[in-house]
Amino acid sequence: MLLNEVRLKQCISAARLDTVIATTPENVTYMSGFWALPQWIRRGPQAYVVWPAPDKGTPEIIASTSTLDLVADQEVWVSKVRRYGDFHANVGSSTTVDRANERHLQLRDLPRHGDAIEALIAALEEARLGRGRIGIDEAGLPPGYQETLRAHFPNASFLPATALLREVRAVKTADEIERLGQVAQIAERSIQAALAVAQEGATEADLARAFHVRTVEEGALPVLGCIGFGERSALMNVQPSDRRLRAGEIIRFDVGGRFRHYRADIAR
Repeated sequence: MLLNEVRLKQCISAARLDTVIATTPENVTYMSGFWALPQWIRRGPQAYVVWPAPDKGTPEIIASTSTLDLVADQEVWVSKVRRYGDFHANVGSSTTVDRANERHLQLRDLPRHGDAIEALIAALEEARLGRGRIGIDEAGLPPGYQETLRAHFPNASFLPATALLREVRAVKTADEIERLGQVAQIAERSIQAALAVAQEGATEADLARAFHVRTVEEGALPVLGCIGFGERSALMNVQPSDRRLRAGEIIRFDVGGRFRHYRADIAR
């Protein structure tokens, strides 16, 4: 498990919080194992994890109906799920249902809330936190959402918690350390694959292609691929081009991939 649960509980207790709500993509994934694709690729889509103090309720994921397939198909350790919004799907009588699809169908049968903030309000009401001290990962909430929460719970105290979650994540679990080590090794091997095609006349794009192909072959996904030759090696964010390699030139890499939610960023 990624989450340092003991440290999270200690930080919640030290801050005298009744619950903490993760809203940013990285904190949602860290606290639950749920990687919400739309939340990661653009601003706007909402997913939350509500994590109460030990005597205040059960942790839960709040997710859109359109992402319940991801909840069902991932290694998620928070079992309680609350859904919002709608997404139409038909299931034929002859459809083969595996474990993930069975779980997906179960999740789709859960009560539906109209939108993300409505679902979050329902979760706080169910936990009887109308007068509680609620930590909010404020960096991930759209404008107006905190105001809506404060208006609905005038007797609650809403406190910023992004820094608290950063403090929790500063001490890595064994699972996190293993993943970070693996993604770093994948990046190093992918650099070697790129250098194997670094002959005079090869382009920056040729090396980038070799790097990314090896990254995928190693089970990771491409994220960062800045590769520059000669005078272009001085460009901090260089994007691979058709510039050809000449004898004696410097090659600079600033590269990395993503492996099981963790990224490498290695410069050579």
